[in-house]
Amino acid sequence: MPVNQTYQKVPKPEESTNAPKPSGILACLTSGWVRLLVLTWAACMMSVLAVTWYDVAAIHFAGPGIQDDKGPLGQVYDRTRLFSKSGITLASVASDIAAGSKPQVPLADEELQLVADDYEAPKGWKANLIGAWLVTITVLDAFLALVAWLVVAKKSLHTCCCVDGLVVDQETREYRQELAADIILAIQFGVPIVTWLLDKLTGYHNCGVSQSLYHRMMAIGPLVLLGQKLLVLLMTTLTDAMKAMNESLYLAWNLCTDVKLTNAMKIRQCQRCAIDIFEKSHIMIYGPSWLQLACDSGIVAGTFKGRPYGTVLAVLGFMDKVVVTQLTERILSVIPSWIENDINNLEKKLGAIGKDVNKLAQVLDEHLRKIKNIFDKAGKTLREAQDYLKHARATVAKESGVLGTAVTKDMEATIDKISGPFNEIQKDVDLADAEITKIENEIKKQATKTVDEIMQKLVGLTKMLDSLKPANLLLRLDGLADAALYSGVVELMASSRASQALP
Repeated sequence: MPVNQTYQKVPKPEESTNAPKPSGILACLTSGWVRLLVLTWAACMMSVLAVTWYDVAAIHFAGPGIQDDKGPLGQVYDRTRLFSKSGITLASVASDIAAGSKPQVPLADEELQLVADDYEAPKGWKANLIGAWLVTITVLDAFLALVAWLVVAKKSLHTCCCVDGLVVDQETREYRQELAADIILAIQFGVPIVTWLLDKLTGYHNCGVSQSLYHRMMAIGPLVLLGQKLLVLLMTTLTDAMKAMNESLYLAWNLCTDVKLTNAMKIRQCQRCAIDIFEKSHIMIYGPSWLQLACDSGIVAGTFKGRPYGTVLAVLGFMDKVVVTQLTERILSVIPSWIENDINNLEKKLGAIGKDVNKLAQVLDEHLRKIKNIFDKAGKTLREAQDYLKHARATVAKESGVLGTAVTKDMEATIDKISGPFNEIQKDVDLADAEITKIENEIKKQATKTVDEIMQKLVGLTKMLDSLKPANLLLRLDGLADAALYSGVVELMASSRASQALP
């Protein structure tokens, strides 16, 4: 029975390769509006830097008296000073918010003071050298700000008015923007180096700029540009991930009805596509598992909204890659091969112990403690597997309205197939752990009459541990083969595609 088709239409041939636009927060993060906002913020901060350097140059050439000048030059200075104060305050607030601290509004007057109270204007060659640098950095920052505003204007026409004639293709445009950002960032890193050299040559610290304001000025450019690059990197990563996920979905969708392929080949290709979809959605590889799962789910939901088989393949890829492969390997590594030798050695020693409780305790204490530690780790890994499977069930249940009854039931059955062996191993691990605890308690009693009971429990424990030998674990998990995971979904995809549905 094919998936619920009420929301779908058959695409035209020229439209079939165009992936739908993402939805939700994913659409917001990858939209042109976010990039426009980032570019506008960078242009504003470059303008603030240029105007602040202009104010410093004005103090240098006209002297501190320009602050009290009522003439045209003084009025221009007052307006530029008001703009630079407002811009630096805004940058400070943004920096505090990004750092998670309470913003300081307004900034104290000493924080925005251009020059120190004891400032003395340089003279002679020192004044010429510092003046030349102030003019250079003011003109350079003003030019960079103008370039940034030009980019914002072109991006605005493209994003707001859909004017494509002023911009090149997206890949070339983004390459140029990143190259420009790299050049501007290099310049901003070079400013404090040149200022330091001038300090050594002339003895004027920070070119006469007050310490607190200078530090804020030096921080604005690099922080803004690095923040822009990180956000653009996130946007690019998400865009590339969505593109790759869509390509894998359509590849699996097209191959599921290819008559030239055997069923085993279709299953194998479907597995590759499912794992690739999961890996591309798994951009957060560090941090708490719940946060990683939330990010994965958000990317999958935003990319495959209205396309149930994309979600299906993502869930299968997640179970295959994380639950079946990684967690199985972790369980086998937690329960090492030497446990089999320990079990065999324990069986040989049981007959030679007799009814001496003290000797029994000496022989078993280290052995049981080592095995119990192993089972504690195995139990943690198995509980993690159950949490992952619950997440898969929750994802399927959430999308059941779009998946339809047939796909939902098939996915739930697949998840149950995977859960079964892990549940059985979990029960055995928990039971073995409980038995070890009982034996340890019996040994602590130091009673001769309990020796027979302890021996019986040890014999039962060795049989229980035998089922947890690595070779036996592999046999129990062998049922989680590729066919068990993907055969049903390949058939459903073929049926849906035959009825002219979209994936």
